[in-house]
Amino acid sequence: MLDFRKQSLIYHLSSKIRRSRRRGFTLIELLVVITIIGILIATATVSYTKAQRKGRDARRKTDLKAIQQALENYYQNYGTYTISDIISINGGMKCAGGGGPGNVSWGSVFQCPPSAGQIFMQMLPKDPLNTGTYRYIYTGGFNASSTNTYILSAQLENTSDPEISAGCNLGMHNYCVTNP
Repeated sequence: MLDFRKQSLIYHLSSKIRRSRRRGFTLIELLVVITIIGILIATATVSYTKAQRKGRDARRKTDLKAIQQALENYYQNYGTYTISDIISINGGMKCAGGGGPGNVSWGSVFQCPPSAGQIFMQMLPKDPLNTGTYRYIYTGGFNASSTNTYILSAQLENTSDPEISAGCNLGMHNYCVTNP
């Protein structure tokens, strides 16, 4: 009976020793896990950045279409489109025809004449980044013969976007909307 207890005690002690050695992870196991987590984070960051760019591009397209609708409403009222405001640093447009004088800049109410006339758009949108080449540009109506045409342009960040305009040569801008 004593032998059985000795054997049992020895077995119990040896299994405790084995278990105490296996409580932690080895350095290699930890490095492998950290590397896998790093790769997953890098992949997620790249995907997130691409999704942000595509989201900003979608907003740019939507903004330009909304501005186009406001310009069409303006044309229905006054028989002409607004003219380019090349004086303003931020660009924008000037009321023309029956719209009376006045500048309308990006980020303000599209109202002609300003502060008194009909509101065509509650807020003339700005580019989501609104820095450097990422600005909306309105070109139109520099002279009497061009008041029935305009070009709205923006710079899309996703250069593989299928809607990039090949004929849009306004500086760095690669997406254009023109009057129908």
